[in-house]
Amino acid sequence: MTRRPTRLTLAMAAFAAFATAHPMGNFSVSHYAHIEVQGSGVAKVTYVLDLAELPTYELLQKWDLKQSSPAFQIEAKAAAEAKGWVANLKFRVDGKPVAVRILDTKIVMASGAGNLPIARVTSHLDVPLSASGALDYEDGNYPDRAGWKEIVIGAAKGVTLVEASQIAVERSQALTVYPTDPTIAPPQDLRARVEWKLNAAPVAAAKPAIVEIEQPKKVEVASTPAAAPLEVGRRPVAAAPGEVVKGDALSQILSKGNLGASAILIGLITAFWFGCIHA
Repeated sequence: MTRRPTRLTLAMAAFAAFATAHPMGNFSVSHYAHIEVQGSGVAKVTYVLDLAELPTYELLQKWDLKQSSPAFQIEAKAAAEAKGWVANLKFRVDGKPVAVRILDTKIVMASGAGNLPIARVTSHLDVPLSASGALDYEDGNYPDRAGWKEIVIGAAKGVTLVEASQIAVERSQALTVYPTDPTIAPPQDLRARVEWKLNAAPVAAAKPAIVEIEQPKKVEVASTPAAAPLEVGRRPVAAAPGEVVKGDALSQILSKGNLGASAILIGLITAFWFGCIHA
């Protein structure tokens, strides 16, 4: 005889599904930068941030918007937010800081676990260069968030890369496809260096010398701080296995505004606990 799943089993399954919804974890922020040296005196940079469920939720709370808000409002907020993110990117040419021009910013929203959205924001940048030299890059955004942190370096026709800290190999397709092999460690590259020169005449493409550079040390994140006490309402009405109860602990918590990640985490644990006691 087939056993009917208990509330405990269902609660554990729901909790596990939420906890592992995003490939990098639902607290994660993943980074991607593609730097291509052009022969026209600029480097074309594609910069992407992939925010998992909880940082996306926090961002929408900050913007006072929802996933269902008009697209033009979300896009306008993303474009404004991207200016701050780009300001945290350091570009130096031959040791001197250079100004970066944002060409455009696009945001794509998708549904994640617990009906929470996931945001992927892409900005295209122009970085002014000289005819030859060295470019140093550093990403200072979300230093305390785990995630996939990838840098790809390439060159357009007419440019020779003398040396580079990363190569022109896509591993995540700009954070659209994460490797599923659990033995593959996510890259943690937030710094890059590339030296180039323009070709006076057509030459055969040559691979640059790969140089190692020191990456930022991982920030040790303290244990989750205690959140402000949550309002305790009436205990949710018991439901049949598999039935969703409106106004349950998790729904009540997520419906409140201005919640931090710690409060959301407590909500998940609370929801899991209610599932256990009603098992």
